[in-house]
This record gives sequence, C-alpha cells and structure tokens, in this order.
Amino acid sequence: MDSLRQATNCSFRMVAAGALVSFGGGAFAGGGPAIDSALSAWARQPNPPSYEFAIEDLNADGKKDALVLLTGNFCGSGGCTLLILQGQSEGYKVVSASTVTRKPIALLSASNFGWRALAVTIGGGGMPSSQVLMRFNGKRYPQNPTLQTKVKQSDLEGSKTLEFSQ
Repeated sequence: MDSLRQATNCSFRMVAAGALVSFGGGAFAGGGPAIDSALSAWARQPNPPSYEFAIEDLNADGKKDALVLLTGNFCGSGGCTLLILQGQSEGYKVVSASTVTRKPIALLSASNFGWRALAVTIGGGGMPSSQVLMRFNGKRYPQNPTLQTKVKQSDLEGSKTLEFSQ
C-alpha cells in the first residue's frame, strides 16, 4: 500500500515522441498514449494494466481528466482500483487511488476544493451493494470507499452517470 500512495504523488508526461493527445473532448481509442503512459509509470511496468476509462473535467480547469477503473489483477471480490488522473498540458498526473470500487460511478454536481464529488458503487465480498460519496479533500479522493457515507437521493440531483470505455 505504501508504493500505491507514493506512486499517486508522481507526475507523468507523455513519452511517445510525436504523439498528439487532445484533451478537448475527442475520443480516445484504447485510452490513448497519455493514459497508457501514466498507468505504466504508476504500475511500474512496461505495459499499462488493463482498464476502463471515462473522460471528464473534474476540477473545472478546462482540461479533461480521466477516471480509470483498473481491471484484472487490480480487482478483488470487493471491487477494483479507481485512479483519478488530472489532465496536464502534456499527459496526466495521478492524483488519487481508491480501492474496492465498482460501476456505476456518477459525477455529482457538488464540489470540494474545486473537484467534483463522485458517487461510487461498493459491494461484494459479502457486503451488500450501495453507493457512497467520494469527496476530494484538497489532495485526493478517499482511498477506501467502504469508509465513506452513503449517497442520499438529494446528492444525486443533477448528477451524471459515467460511461466507461475500454
């Protein structure tokens, strides 16, 4: 877990020479080289782990951020690891890693420290399924969603359920 925390504090830049990445709402085939590069560096392996992603501007800075739900080895009976990647002028910076997360994930209208709140699904491993609030604390989103408060119907007003691509 310490390596997980240390890795999320690192910045990543695109390393593919000549690759152009648009943060302007265009489609990212396979997540794109910027996401792949950030994930490879975060996981400390030459190839990125398998993942699904959604692109949104979470902090209203005009740059698209990525919500990345890792799959495969980064999942257990309680869910998978969710990474939040902040869009930079080139590439992404991993700002948060949360364990035991499941879809659906919703982008809420509320914000904390300039970052949109999320509603993530938890459950499995003997725990009933429910949605919990994930609020940015000024540095990151909570690492363990199971310790967060349950979503109220009023929290979901104006929310957007995210569609993840592979």
